[in-house]
Amino acid sequence: MQVRINGPAGVDESEICTATRFYFFEVVKARAVTALCKSGVERERDLGRFDADVARINDAIAAYCH
Repeated sequence: MQVRINGPAGVDESEICTATRFYFFEVVKARAVTALCKSGVERERDLGRFDADVARINDAIAAYCH
């Protein structure tokens, strides 16, 4: 998953950042559910994917949202 913070022309940057932060929170919640509900190899694979997504989204927020 690649994270880019781009929006339609005319959309306030703060709105885009707010939406991105909300998305970040949703991914973190999904990761927590996965950690609690899955087990074995599937759990580890999915957690690794979530961790990578969380890191990318967090980096994008840090770089573009002030």
